[in-house]
Amino acid sequence: MFDEIVNKLGFGGEIRPQKYRYTVFGVNGGIFEGVKKVVELTDKEITLCVKGGILSVTGENLKIRCFGEREITISGFIKGVEFK
Repeated sequence: MFDEIVNKLGFGGEIRPQKYRYTVFGVNGGIFEGVKKVVELTDKEITLCVKGGILSVTGENLKIRCFGEREITISGFIKGVEFK
């Protein structure tokens, strides 16, 4: 029923629960939700384990600023985010 209402309102997958999600603030950092653990950490790449796979954040001067309950904040110059 929920899916039917969402589709009729035209929201598609925007408000449905997701395995993970991220918001990048320009190129200066971002917030990543649904993170289970940090797999790899360098100043050029941060690899995150999320439900269903691996999320790779690439850039320069990358740093983890905050890691809370399934949420992580990354600062630095983000060049790309790739799901593997």
